[in-house]
Amino acid sequence: YIKRASFLQMAELADSSSFWIRGRSLEDISEYTHKNNGLRVYLSSGANKNGVCSFNVAYDVGSRYEQPHEKGNAHFLEHATFQGTNTWDFMSSGAEINAMTQVDLTNFYATLPSDKLHAYAANEGERMARNKFTEAQVSKERFVVSGEKNIGENNPMQLVYSAMVRTALGADTTIGREEDFTAATAESLNAFWRKHYTTDRAAIFCCGDLPSYAAAGSHLKTGSPLKTGSPLKTTLDVIHKEFGGIEKRSEDFVEPEGLARQYGVKTAVVDCLSTPANIVALGFRAPSANKRDCAVLNLISKMFGKHDRAKELVKKGLFYDIGAQNSEFRTDNLFMATGGMGAVDMRAQNVGMNCMLALVESFKQLKPNADELNRAKLELHRDYDMRGLSNTEKMLKINSNFQKTFNAFHGIETKALIDGI
Repeated sequence: YIKRASFLQMAELADSSSFWIRGRSLEDISEYTHKNNGLRVYLSSGANKNGVCSFNVAYDVGSRYEQPHEKGNAHFLEHATFQGTNTWDFMSSGAEINAMTQVDLTNFYATLPSDKLHAYAANEGERMARNKFTEAQVSKERFVVSGEKNIGENNPMQLVYSAMVRTALGADTTIGREEDFTAATAESLNAFWRKHYTTDRAAIFCCGDLPSYAAAGSHLKTGSPLKTGSPLKTTLDVIHKEFGGIEKRSEDFVEPEGLARQYGVKTAVVDCLSTPANIVALGFRAPSANKRDCAVLNLISKMFGKHDRAKELVKKGLFYDIGAQNSEFRTDNLFMATGGMGAVDMRAQNVGMNCMLALVESFKQLKPNADELNRAKLELHRDYDMRGLSNTEKMLKINSNFQKTFNAFHGIETKALIDGI
């Protein structure tokens, strides 16, 4: 189902400029789209020449894209895909490699020595094109995923968040249900991979001290030397070599429809016997990540627990902690305010819920002073800064196609929105 470029085409790392459509540039980030297969690439060659870089491959797939018989598949494949590749060889040479699955995104990311970048790109290209799972691999990962699920079921905050996402957004938890990944087969997982993990539903984020020297060529599958060029150009040539020959194959894919308007309040009660604590939470369907109001909610989330009214409730002992978070999903979003309580009865829980509702209402009349607002802005600026390569996930905030991954250069544009609030 995939046609890779022939060995003769790949043997020489030729100039790939004609295969890329140049998109927008913002600060030091450049956007490109491959003409043949729709692969999106975002490059940033940092000023810090520390011999370290990152390479992320993000796919537009998560629990929101799973059919009823596919629940948990994206998370399951996140685990299983590490088998059968050279991932562990890279980790033994000092690379930090991991992956994560969200409601609408799966990301494989690595921070590694710069001279390993081209070899790692070859590894990821092979993963996208050739991944095929066996029943032995699936059986092994069932045990791992089941253990992770058991850990999550003993985390009350995780249970509350999962229930909120499921109730408010109709998206199941990424890990799925035990019966789902127990029933998964190699055949069903391979079909899911072929449908979703494609070039036209993927984006590559590469940043840091990108190499451009010929020595890196010795790590490529063909062993051919790299042509001398700028770090960005050389990296594009390498990505074209490893991914350019992969045909897009998601013509039959249909984006999930947005949620219908909600009338009235939805509620969920979660029992967690491993802890005596109680948590009350309010979730609100909110604007998607590219909207100005999303930036406003990000600021509110930073100020929520620091509000005088919130501090007063904690001081009185009704709550031991109050906070908020804004999930920043690409489509239907979720703003959640939470209050942690001790071992209390149902009456106290109801009092706590009413206090949280009143606290949320008070924010509609919030008039923070300049210092409070500036502190919240500073915190968000820190969240959106890439800070070199210390947090490769921040590259996920830099994507041009809102419907496909996040929003257009989301992190930086949100910083601009924040400054105007």
